[in-house]
Amino acid sequence: MGCKEYESLVHDFRVPIVVGGFEPVDILEAVLMLVRQLEADEAKLENQYVRSVSYQGNIPAQEIMAEVFEIADQKWRGIGPIPQSGLRLSSEYAAYDADRVFDLGEITVDEPAECISAQVLQGLKKPTDCPRLACVAPRKIH
Repeated sequence: MGCKEYESLVHDFRVPIVVGGFEPVDILEAVLMLVRQLEADEAKLENQYVRSVSYQGNIPAQEIMAEVFEIADQKWRGIGPIPQSGLRLSSEYAAYDADRVFDLGEITVDEPAECISAQVLQGLKKPTDCPRLACVAPRKIH
């Protein structure tokens, strides 16, 4: 998708954004770039991963995605439906759509009452607020 997709977030919400790679040095450099923006009270889009990501992105891949998929409403686990937030196979590719071929209908999964994943995904709580985290988090040895 390239860097351009993030421009509106920088401008609309004044947040610093750095597109970074996945290697340890890439991650460290991207974090450094973000820290420098924060220290300078700047909000801009920077590309640390220039060896793989261009501003426009991979145009041929974007064209294939636009041909095969269409934007659709999507239900997100723990959050609920968000209009125009997902993709589905276009009608031209309906023969390959398992949901249409097998008439799966709506699949629902009940969340445990103590699950806070929806609040974490919405930024309302931190993962460390999870009561179940204590059972999987590393324990200090005295």
